[in-house]
Amino acid sequence: AALKDGSIDCIATDHAPHSSLEKDCEFSEASPGINNLETTFAALLPLVTKGDISALRLVEALSTAPAKVARVEGGTLAVGARADFVLIDPAVKWTVGRDTLRSKSLNTPLLDREVTGRVSMTVAGGQIVWQRGDTL
Repeated sequence: AALKDGSIDCIATDHAPHSSLEKDCEFSEASPGINNLETTFAALLPLVTKGDISALRLVEALSTAPAKVARVEGGTLAVGARADFVLIDPAVKWTVGRDTLRSKSLNTPLLDREVTGRVSMTVAGGQIVWQRGDTL
């Protein structure tokens, strides 16, 4: 609701891929954070499919709004802009798992769950820096 009414300006992630040694312990002793860089869009897409927010609002909250709040270049596809963006396939279904995550960490609440929506390509400074199928 806060995202829909604008009370929340943007969504940011803190990719914190801790090793199992840092997570497999008492909760109060565990390092904070989860692996969420690869799963953020898929985790939030149900807000769109359920009609809670528009696709445009989700994209804004993940891109243009964080750039504006942080006062950094980017967050636009305007002519002459830096061209930092990702291409997302909102229809692709995939299972979050050991074989599908590129991160070295598996500490995610979505592990072994099927989700919808996945990044297909990342462009930085107008150059393709990663695309699905790469083995970086």
